[in-house]
Amino acid sequence: MPLPRLFERGEYRFLVQLWFTDSGVFMAGKKGGAKTTLTHAGKTFDMDNEKEMQDFQEQVANDLRVDPPADPAPSLPAGERRFTKITLKEQDVKLCMEEVIDENNSKEITFKSTEQAHQDFALAMRGLENSVRHILQWSEEYAQFAMTISGVSFSTSEKTGVRGAVISGYVKLDTATSPFFFNTPYLPYEDHNDNEEAALLPEYTIRALDKLELEADAYLKGKRAQLQMDFGEAA
Repeated sequence: MPLPRLFERGEYRFLVQLWFTDSGVFMAGKKGGAKTTLTHAGKTFDMDNEKEMQDFQEQVANDLRVDPPADPAPSLPAGERRFTKITLKEQDVKLCMEEVIDENNSKEITFKSTEQAHQDFALAMRGLENSVRHILQWSEEYAQFAMTISGVSFSTSEKTGVRGAVISGYVKLDTATSPFFFNTPYLPYEDHNDNEEAALLPEYTIRALDKLELEADAYLKGKRAQLQMDFGEAA
């Protein structure tokens, strides 16, 4: 699994990074004395020790793993549904879905709510920030506390069935009263044109998108900030 480059030898780096676990992961790189150490989830690793750095990468890879909810909500009723757009703007939630009726027919479903999303939903959306920096070739330090991910649009190739996504959001600017709005270019989950040089979504981005869809599905079925609610069929 490719991991984001978080630090370099000989440099002071400090980063608070929200991964896709419920508790999150804390990382800090420090230069001190004759060696550089990395503190991760309460453990300290010597960056000049190859074995310790291998242990660190294995631990981070494990934390990046997306596990299904311990008590998942029941499956969506009435045919297969897939998200075409997930939007979270403060307390406004908008979920757009396509429901397949048969091989020739489908219908669009839009669900809107102003009930506050659960923290897991918000963290899943924020978990896409590093993916945006990677795709748009921004530095890892850019807009560390000024970026907001507001939505993701999904599409599926009619010929191959391969999905792809566009991530949307904005960055607050010190030079203007209005934020800078962005959309990442469309990137597929996998190559569907037999092009070895095709640009694809990174594996960790796909995992983050899977997590976001799980949380959007849970919100649709009643998972909110304060309480669990019963949800009937979206219309």
